[in-house]
Amino acid sequence: MLKKLKLNLTALNAAVVFAILICIVSFVYVSVQLDSFSNADNELMNDAYMLKRYVPLFESGQNQNTELLEEYENYKERLNAANISYGIWDAQGNHLAYVSSYNVPLNALSAIRELVFCKDKKALMVSSQADGNYYVHSYDYNALNLRVCTTVFSGDSGKMRIIQTVQNMNSIETMADRLRVFLLFSVLIGVLLSVITGYFIAGNSIKPVQESMKQQKEFIADASHELRTPITIMRTNLDVVKCSEDESVGSQMEWIENAYRETEHMQELVNDLLQLAKNDAGTEEINRQQIFARRLCMEVVERFRPIAEKKDIKLKFTCSAPSAILSADHQKLTQLLSIVADNAIKYSGNGQQVEFCLKRAGKNVVFEVTDNGIGIDESELENIFNRFYRTDKARSRKEGGTGLGLAIAKQIAEAHGGTITAQSQKGHGTTITISLPEA
Repeated sequence: MLKKLKLNLTALNAAVVFAILICIVSFVYVSVQLDSFSNADNELMNDAYMLKRYVPLFESGQNQNTELLEEYENYKERLNAANISYGIWDAQGNHLAYVSSYNVPLNALSAIRELVFCKDKKALMVSSQADGNYYVHSYDYNALNLRVCTTVFSGDSGKMRIIQTVQNMNSIETMADRLRVFLLFSVLIGVLLSVITGYFIAGNSIKPVQESMKQQKEFIADASHELRTPITIMRTNLDVVKCSEDESVGSQMEWIENAYRETEHMQELVNDLLQLAKNDAGTEEINRQQIFARRLCMEVVERFRPIAEKKDIKLKFTCSAPSAILSADHQKLTQLLSIVADNAIKYSGNGQQVEFCLKRAGKNVVFEVTDNGIGIDESELENIFNRFYRTDKARSRKEGGTGLGLAIAKQIAEAHGGTITAQSQKGHGTTITISLPEA
């Protein structure tokens, strides 16, 4: 399922990148093409306007202006360099001047000249200027895509004249085709890179999901194992009672007591599971109130003193922050300290000592619980706050633990904005440190 999710995320990422690239490429391509045609049209109109100045040079019976002729020759060279052809016609369609670098015959542009005088001019663009209208047409001739600008005006002689400027757009279209291929190739490269990077990003994205599912599977397996053990013990003891139908209840009390103890263990386990589930779902409420940290710690110490006395364990309490106040849930902090105190006493030998210490560290109130018990191997310290983790499974089972206490303690500490850590050395005891922000 996760592999399919990874592929789906990769495909989604590639689709989004493809859509974005297509939009960008389309915008760039259309913009460049429109800009190229617009520049070509403006240049043709400007050249048509400039040619009006040189029309007198081609009028019959006009005196040749040497200065104007020299200027025209220079301008003619510029037009040739720009590959722009042009023609000047009279009202009858006779050419006064015609220069073409595309081998287009004189009569090839006559259809466009006729369009200018029709009602439907079919022009791609009409530009109205103070000196007249300029009509831009597209014209195909022998595989040439020509852009033609036509304007009509009256010369100095008062006669109508038609000027046409022509540019071959094949080079622009070739450039546009190359740009299109380049942009499409860029899209393919972009999509390919997005697939590769998206695959790794998707892999990193689902790692928390994989870890969560792994923890969930382990949690279900561990919970099933923990519940199966007391059920097996209960069934075994009840089978003994069932097989002794002639015996009295009193004579079977040992087996009944064993089964009853296992129900208590199951109830404790189920309660812990429910609390963890509520914390995971975020439905566990924290009823904050002002709490004197010293009083809270002393209450927990006094609560566990009778249990410690049964093992001849001495409980010691030191406090260097008697005025420390917490804004916290009294019941949950009591549960947190009780879990740590219970573990300290449970894993300490007879005649040893458990020390409770309350102090300040910056803006935090710190609880330390230190025992001289069996200790924890350094390699196992990072796992003791995991659910169902036990360093000594046989001993924990004998002591009645569920393996969920420190996991619950960690959730309570973090829910209050604090931390819980452990320091230990095998055979030399353990120190659990709880740090909570002071009110």
